[in-house]
Amino acid sequence: MILETRFPPIPRFPAGAAEQICVVVNSGSGTGASERIAALHAAFERHFPQGGWTLLSGGPEKIVPNTRAALAQGVGTLVACGGDGTISAVADTIHGAGVRLGVIPTGTFNFFARGLGIPEDIDAAVAVLAGGTARAVQAGLVNDRLFLNNASIGLYPRILREREAIYRRWGRSRLAAHWSVLRTMLVAPGGMWLTIEGATGTRRVHSPLAFVMNSPYQLDFLGIAGAGRLRAGELALLLAPETSLRAMLTGALKLGMGWAERHVDYQIDFGSAFTITPAKPRLLTARDGERSEMATPLHYRALPEGLTVIGPELSARAGAAEEQGGLAETVVDALAEGIPA
Repeated sequence: MILETRFPPIPRFPAGAAEQICVVVNSGSGTGASERIAALHAAFERHFPQGGWTLLSGGPEKIVPNTRAALAQGVGTLVACGGDGTISAVADTIHGAGVRLGVIPTGTFNFFARGLGIPEDIDAAVAVLAGGTARAVQAGLVNDRLFLNNASIGLYPRILREREAIYRRWGRSRLAAHWSVLRTMLVAPGGMWLTIEGATGTRRVHSPLAFVMNSPYQLDFLGIAGAGRLRAGELALLLAPETSLRAMLTGALKLGMGWAERHVDYQIDFGSAFTITPAKPRLLTARDGERSEMATPLHYRALPEGLTVIGPELSARAGAAEEQGGLAETVVDALAEGIPA
């Protein structure tokens, strides 16, 4: 059953909702929304012929309301269909509710799904929902908000803000996205003073970008050692050095090539929790490519069993290293596109 929920009301789920599957679809992300809906319908008809599933489709503004509506009616499995931003929004909404999370990745990078070995083909991802297993998966928390891949302050959230302004004026394009990166670095390249508390003590640093990472797949993707520590229940705090525009761009390219050097192109610390205190009482932040203002200080912590996710058997999980690719433009694209929903 497909329900377009751009306008209320959201229909009630049938009795026995705990056994129902609700798929929250971001129909406003990317192109080919109608084809994606048709593919989802066909896949669920194939793998769940007995029924028991509902698609709630709407634009980005409907993701959280649709998820809350399904939770309020006792649905036991919420499936996010979209990119990392969409999946993160659904996960943040259901965190602590005791329900299962399913993932159908249709975004650009799909770091969360790749790290769990979930296929990027719609039919194959639905097959995982039908035949996979539910297991505990680590998430990160910044203050009271969940993130799956990363949370950041500084340059990256400002790039996202600039990108949105450029898109409103000139429309979406890769050229416009790349221009947002260059314009942000040209207009506001400076760093910020941060007080960082972690396992190794307290220190004060000046950096244009602080990036807290929860995804071991993403760390492997960037060619940075330490993914095993994330799999063991820690977070990684990546700090960019205070340097020139040219050096920052060079550092991004070196990350993309897997040539970045610790203590030269970045600093990294690991721990189960960090507290970052900037000078401002409120600061623009980004979580999985979605920006918002948050009150400071910012308290980050790992949640080793933060979510219950339906995925393939552990032996089927994808290895990040074999897909790294070594493409320098990937990092620039990730900055420019903001790891979109």
